[in-house]
Amino acid sequence: MEGKPYIKILRKLFHDPMWTEERFSKAQAWIDLIQYAYHSDGNFKWDGLRYDLKRGQLCISEEYLAKRWRWSRARLRRFYKKLEISGMITIQRSIQQSIQHSIQRSIQRKNVITICNYDKIQFKPKERDTTVDTTVDTTVDTTVVQQTIQQNNKRKEIILRSNLNKPSREISEKDIRRSQKNKDAVERFAKQFNKSLV
Repeated sequence: MEGKPYIKILRKLFHDPMWTEERFSKAQAWIDLIQYAYHSDGNFKWDGLRYDLKRGQLCISEEYLAKRWRWSRARLRRFYKKLEISGMITIQRSIQQSIQHSIQRSIQRKNVITICNYDKIQFKPKERDTTVDTTVDTTVDTTVVQQTIQQNNKRKEIILRSNLNKPSREISEKDIRRSQKNKDAVERFAKQFNKSLV
């Protein structure tokens, strides 16, 4: 995907009500899985068990995703199956039983999902210690800043041009005389300049 168009999205968008208020589509669910995946190797504890995850893996319960996506667990499992058949994910399933409040038993399926070709879907984190990379990043950043400044200047120019015919205050006789003096001074300078060329 390198060199191809892409967008960056803040992860907090995925917790915004606009994202989660309705039942998820399949595409939305796929993007949600990608955003939950680890972007680098790591580990965490969940209910006393340690999970070592590689880049592109996530560990999440079916119960949580079904609730988040507003899907039945059967639909979630069919979606997983479709992704597995398509070669988009692999799943390591585990079942953990826990006793809650000493009476109720709860079974949670915790799946370690590996997103296949994660490095093609998501860019690898850049190493920023090389001189060439730092120079390239600085050049790109400088170009972006310059483009932003140019766009802002164009906007200001448009605003100024649209306001030229709208005086911000009443024009006095003094302003007219000053304007005429400036005009006369420019004409005198132009005449002298033209004489010096001859």
